[in-house]
Amino acid sequence: MTATCPNCGHANSQDAQFCSSCGSPLTEGAEEQPVEASEHALDGIPPRDLGQLISDTFSVYGANFWPLFVMALIPNLPLAISGYMPSLLDAIFILVGILLLVLQAGAFVCWVAGHYASREVDVLECYRAAWRRVLSLAGATILILLALVVSMILWVILIGIPLFFYLLVIWFFADEAIMIERKAAVAALGRSRELVRGSWWRVFGIGVTFVGIILGLFLVGLIPSVIVWNINEDLGNILLTVVSVLVAPIFFVGRTLVYLDLRARKEGYSLEALASDIGR
Repeated sequence: MTATCPNCGHANSQDAQFCSSCGSPLTEGAEEQPVEASEHALDGIPPRDLGQLISDTFSVYGANFWPLFVMALIPNLPLAISGYMPSLLDAIFILVGILLLVLQAGAFVCWVAGHYASREVDVLECYRAAWRRVLSLAGATILILLALVVSMILWVILIGIPLFFYLLVIWFFADEAIMIERKAAVAALGRSRELVRGSWWRVFGIGVTFVGIILGLFLVGLIPSVIVWNINEDLGNILLTVVSVLVAPIFFVGRTLVYLDLRARKEGYSLEALASDIGR
């Protein structure tokens, strides 16, 4: 059973309260979410189009530049230092860096959710929250990577290309489901797939746009990094790390905003409910 949007005709799931395509209410009790509503008003999360998602991503990034920069820098420090360590310490630093990368994904979700729910959060608090969910975060990451590797292997018979992008999109919000909804690894993958259902092409298009923006900014920073690297390799590596740290928050902030947008469109998700979820 599906619910057809009276505004655009898009077919939505039967239990959806808002159209996943245009954001129009599907039930009599659902009120139109004001697009221009304050992001900190507890009466709802307004559905956003692509332009608003990009604008809000950079707005959140700009308003929280230094804590987001530090949050992105933390996993890069042991990885950057590892190349200057003896073999055993090198391996240890790499493992620590990989673990921190897993925690970083959850920490960013915690920060963005806290920002929108008007809660006081800090970098260490967000990493501690991610540490409490580390098994789920690591489990989901491993499952996704294994599935993507298998799909890449299948590229040789042309099945893997569409499968790779299909899996990448439907499991895109696993970290948000783990951190905000307290889902375990497998349940988080299923929850992400549920949110994306009926909006796959929209999420894919938004993802491609964000990747294009991030790659463009990274390439701009890569040029001076290469120039400096040719003069001094160590300084070039440091500059390249800084460029990576600068662009990383754009991806994580944007992803969580798309997650909130999907929940607002499909479930009428409110900032009050968000504050309750992260308050648990």
